[in-house]
Amino acid sequence: MEDSIWHEPTDWMSSLIQKERVLHHSWERSAIYDIDSNLESVTLIASAEDSNTGALALHYQFTTYALHQKELEELEDEFL
Repeated sequence: MEDSIWHEPTDWMSSLIQKERVLHHSWERSAIYDIDSNLESVTLIASAEDSNTGALALHYQFTTYALHQKELEELEDEFL
């Protein structure tokens, strides 16, 4: 962010914690090279717990997600 006090490269983790820097990127189906015909999107997100501990989360979503989600909901309804 423009008015952030966390502007030095060594402030990267602190700025993530304070929500003054963001690392998040998504690739949608049209931008993904034909790795798998069922791949819908890929998302990368960075987060930090403290100045020395951070994580990258990589999420994959497939075109069959909605179908499988519906199947899970139907199974849950059967058991309730």
